[in-house]
Amino acid sequence: MTDPTSTATCAICDVAARVDADVVHRTSLFTVAPATVKVPGWFLLWTNRHDAAGLWDVSDAEAEEFGRLVRDLSRAARACTDAERTYVITFGEHALHFHAMVLARTRDMPPASRGPALLSRGPDFADEERAAAVAAQVRELLGRTRGQRGS
Repeated sequence: MTDPTSTATCAICDVAARVDADVVHRTSLFTVAPATVKVPGWFLLWTNRHDAAGLWDVSDAEAEEFGRLVRDLSRAARACTDAERTYVITFGEHALHFHAMVLARTRDMPPASRGPALLSRGPDFADEERAAAVAAQVRELLGRTRGQRGS
């Protein structure tokens, strides 16, 4: 049986080790990269420290940064995809390393794919080339907007 609290078996640590070139934004506390399902405007963000098992485990500084970062990332994802909505979800069932997803839901996604159904329908909307282009736009936008505030 694997230990989900170990960095050796942590799915988020594994993603983090592979995405350096794809990093969209990094602070001292969090990293943002495109989600593993390459849908334009879908992002994964996680604490840089492994031992925050869930939202209940984040420090005050991480909680404050998480709120601002999710807001800024949601704004950037909407601006770069013309999304009607952005969803923020966190489960943490299989990786006890705090992480969340920000999912842009665009106008052209059918009603049956809205709300919780969107997550399971992600592969239907995957477009690796467009996802990379959106990630580059979001990287630039976050760099400008967050750089102006110094965080």
